[in-house]
Amino acid sequence: MKIKERVTARKIIALTLSSLLPLGAIVVGIIFIFSNIIFDTAFVLGFFVIPLLTMLLSFLLIFSKRKRSVKLILNTLLLIIFVFIFLVTYLMFKHEMLDKYTNDDVAEHYTEIAINFKPMPGLNEIGSPENISYYDYFSQEFIFDEYAFHLICKYDEAEYKEQKALIEDNYIFQVETISDDRSSIDPTVEIGGYVFRALSVNDDYGNEINYPKRLIFIATNDETSEIVYMAFYDDDLDYIKSLKDFINDNCGWKHIR
Repeated sequence: MKIKERVTARKIIALTLSSLLPLGAIVVGIIFIFSNIIFDTAFVLGFFVIPLLTMLLSFLLIFSKRKRSVKLILNTLLLIIFVFIFLVTYLMFKHEMLDKYTNDDVAEHYTEIAINFKPMPGLNEIGSPENISYYDYFSQEFIFDEYAFHLICKYDEAEYKEQKALIEDNYIFQVETISDDRSSIDPTVEIGGYVFRALSVNDDYGNEINYPKRLIFIATNDETSEIVYMAFYDDDLDYIKSLKDFINDNCGWKHIR
């Protein structure tokens, strides 16, 4: 039988209907792309590879020589399997989003963070940086959400030294090892030239800091003359195994520097 003879209105309608679910997944994936989602294997598989593969298998099945009843059963099973794999991929793997704002655009998006995550500084408290960047990081894994907010200030050498000195006067840093029933971590870590220090978790900032669910870090980099103010929030986090891994993975720093 020629291909033209296999193409009927009924088969085209069947293919269109069976493609609605995978096409919907692709559309959602495209929407996420415009929402600054971070590309990873789970995202590409879940929103593009698996839906396209499902559509291809559905096409081959519908235009095969099998009996109509067999096609209906197999295509239904194919869509059920697709929905299952898609949900597993979406719910069980980590999905991350990162928004970046610079200079004049920072104030509009950062001001609320400075208010709600004290002692993060207001923009009138960071001196005169040559340029500033603000990164809004969000990740979701199953039903658990994490948020991290990074304000990066780039100074000239003289202003950097002045601001670095002011930090010591204006903030209380954690000095002792942070310990709980599951882990023990040093409150300071160096990552790629940035020295991150946790602000005090010993009630010096009251409810503003609640280890490990709500934390604030300040990092300095003497080579680049940058100061980083970073706030983190995850109401479901119970412990931190490694501060370096936490900052890179939970706070999304590996996507920023």
